[in-house]
Amino acid sequence: MTTSDPALTDMFFDTCQALATAEDTFPVKKYVREDRSSERKKIINGRVHVTRGPGSSSLGKLIDISMQGVGILLDDPLVAQQVYSIECHIWLNGSRVSLRLRVVTIHCILVGGQGFRIGLQFVTLDEATRVLINQLIT
Repeated sequence: MTTSDPALTDMFFDTCQALATAEDTFPVKKYVREDRSSERKKIINGRVHVTRGPGSSSLGKLIDISMQGVGILLDDPLVAQQVYSIECHIWLNGSRVSLRLRVVTIHCILVGGQGFRIGLQFVTLDEATRVLINQLIT
């Protein structure tokens, strides 16, 4: 930062110091990637709509689902450890089902020519959604 005004310089450094200690002051929820390798998951064909923020969304492909999260393919990456709202459209017993979920990005990997393979972990699941996902994977 280059400025000749000492008040602005002091304000800048005070702001930086406050941001550096903000994690100690405000609780920050950190999401931990859960090992899904031994968990039952089902390869599934469906569509997913990811809401990135007000007026910003992406459409993609649902790849797999488990009791812990979903795998999707998108043209653009998602930010790691960011919470998103998604809507999954799938078929179950001949009927179209839509699931609205809050998820956090666990990993995002560029898969040559296909887009980004993104692992999303559920933030919370209500009991009805948990039962529906269990029906899908069993």
